[in-house]
Amino acid sequence: MLCLSFAGVVSRASDTTGGADGVLPGKDSRNEGRNSWRNESEFPKRKIRNLEEDGKIAEEDERRWSPLMFGILPNWPAFSLETNVYGLKLGLPACAGDAKLYGLEPSVFYSGTRNVKGLQVSALGASVSSNLRGVQLSSLGPSVSDDIKGVQLVGTVGISLKKAVGAQIAPVTVSCGKLMGIQIGAVNVSRKNLMGVQSGVVNVGAKVRGLQIGLVNYNDGTGKMIQLGLVNVIKDGWLPFTILLNFKFDHEKEKK
Repeated sequence: MLCLSFAGVVSRASDTTGGADGVLPGKDSRNEGRNSWRNESEFPKRKIRNLEEDGKIAEEDERRWSPLMFGILPNWPAFSLETNVYGLKLGLPACAGDAKLYGLEPSVFYSGTRNVKGLQVSALGASVSSNLRGVQLSSLGPSVSDDIKGVQLVGTVGISLKKAVGAQIAPVTVSCGKLMGIQIGAVNVSRKNLMGVQSGVVNVGAKVRGLQIGLVNYNDGTGKMIQLGLVNVIKDGWLPFTILLNFKFDHEKEKK
């Protein structure tokens, strides 16, 4: 009986202290909570350190600049690809790069700096950019830009891939994305959205809000427009085909 009583006391004591090893219940969970709080408190510090490192890298990139730069090939020399230029960047005969250009980029065969604020021009070849704020010129080759705010003035083909705000002037102009402005050429093509004017011999628009002026004007029926020309076609319009004048102003649901 004495042994049984003593065993019962020991059992109750073990229950109240968390077991035979004397660890209080919940102590491990409290330790885990404190560790978790420490880890979480370290997160803002790590984030700040990362932001500071990113800022230092950005500052280093901004400090790496030159008022004068040249390129020989589109990918050589390497320093011409990584150095920001505030001034003049020459393509002798070609230049390119992902760095920024604030100024003028003339070349013989290829001007290909991706980010340009200023004038990009190629005498005998192509002018290509991702983000252009200014003027893009080429005589024999095409001018191509993803996003342009300004003017494309081209001797062959001017192409806007994503967005253009301004003017495309060339024998053939093509807008693959959104164009807010004017296309002037022998053949003008807007494949998605045009808010403005097409003026040429042949004008083709997918979704036009504005004016088409030419010998032949075509629209797939989406948008609100006026057509002035010898042949005017508005697919699914009130008057699908007319001579001299056609228009569409109804408020029916437009195609996506």
